[in-house]
Amino acid sequence: YSSKPTSALFTVDDTLKQVADGINKQCPQRIDSTTVLDGTTAAFNNTFAYNYTISIDTNKYHLQDMESAITKYLHNNYKTNPAADDFKRMKTTLLYNYKDVQGNFLFRVKIIPN
Repeated sequence: YSSKPTSALFTVDDTLKQVADGINKQCPQRIDSTTVLDGTTAAFNNTFAYNYTISIDTNKYHLQDMESAITKYLHNNYKTNPAADDFKRMKTTLLYNYKDVQGNFLFRVKIIPN
């Protein structure tokens, strides 16, 4: 018999898998007019990945400009959004993977905890 709470028996990776399972039940989820969250993955070594599809015309928009804007937004969101506090506390690395509607990889944003 263990006197520890059940949650204390879970590793960080177990916790991340539970979070991913909960989010994935709501996916795919439209984020805005061009972005869909396809799902999440709890990767090994305390890493959590968000997988997105972006429907954009790459001939009309410069991919590097879009990547730069999204990277800036995600880093600011990580710093200011209370929803990121658990990831910060667990020192979880966050990956944001973006692909186009044909499934071609576009770019990845990686946020490493301080």
